Amino acid sequence: MFLKNSFLQKYRFKLLLAFILIYLIFPAFITSGIDNLIIVITLSFILIQSIWVFTGKRRNAYIVTVAAMLVLGITWFSEIFDPSSPGVKIFQLGTYVLFFAFVMVALFRFLIKTKVVTVDSIIIAASIYCIFGIIGGSLSMLLNNIFPGLAYSLPESIKDPNLLDFTYYSFVTLTTLGYGDITPIRQESQTLGYLLAVVGQFYIAIIVAILVSKLVTKDTQANPESENQ
Repeated sequence: MFLKNSFLQKYRFKLLLAFILIYLIFPAFITSGIDNLIIVITLSFILIQSIWVFTGKRRNAYIVTVAAMLVLGITWFSEIFDPSSPGVKIFQLGTYVLFFAFVMVALFRFLIKTKVVTVDSIIIAASIYCIFGIIGGSLSMLLNNIFPGLAYSLPESIKDPNLLDFTYYSFVTLTTLGYGDITPIRQESQTLGYLLAVVGQFYIAIIVAILVSKLVTKDTQANPESENQ
């Protein structure tokens, strides 16, 4: 499964971003009757593809595989059996946050270690931002489940909010657009809101600085005489 030079290993970053974009965009064109199922299916592909981010170290790969299968099992259990207990949904969202945070940190470490800017570097930077948006959406929905009807003020058009609704809120907050259709009304959700906004802006500044520094380093190494001019 973790053989080097396989298709999934070679194109792991490109495939991960592709599945993330499918998750974020595709459900918008699906009828409301099966939108939750489409969200679960596309999210499952992201979980599976995330395993290949850790193919560098066999031990880490096995740990992440077990974690991904656990999260995947919880996801499908909640979709198929639709348990009425809110504790199951809270536990499911908590596992999303932990798993994707682990993937995001691994991607960021990989980006830091790369010596030159490549296509994969750009893809990884975009994937980190998208995953952070998904984490923000999971945290927002987690608060909505812990404090139902108290954490967020939702528009009348959203009768039964799902993860994609809160992922939308997360990205709107990350980019500081602030449409105001979903509004945090409890202190915990308000705190999460401004943290998402601050981190979203800092990430853009930091990632640009990292990529520019790598480009400058590459240019300096390629033209060492330019330093002395």
